[in-house]
Amino acid sequence: MPRTPLARMVRSLFRDSRRSALLNMPVDELLERREEGAASRRAFLGTMGQAAIVAAGASSLGGMALASTSRRNARIAIVGAGLGGLTCAWRLKQAGFNTTIYESKAAFVPFPQ
Repeated sequence: MPRTPLARMVRSLFRDSRRSALLNMPVDELLERREEGAASRRAFLGTMGQAAIVAAGASSLGGMALASTSRRNARIAIVGAGLGGLTCAWRLKQAGFNTTIYESKAAFVPFPQ
């Protein structure tokens, strides 16, 4: 693994050169296609924010989805057993929901009943 910016750049140039040879495509065209297909972090966060707003609006339009699902039957998964994940599970437990916490270091950690 390269440790300096120069070594990372040389490795990246070598990788791009090898890919262009395999695809029988000029390097500049390969780089243009990569930039067209790549989404920026800002665009991703904007899309996720819009999705959250739509989901919040849909759940508040009459509450049919919330009313039809009982709290005992709801399945809520929390990814990450850090401070935020544990706090979220604790608050949901106080509200009567059953949660399951998933952490990368442990496959399954149910929140205490």
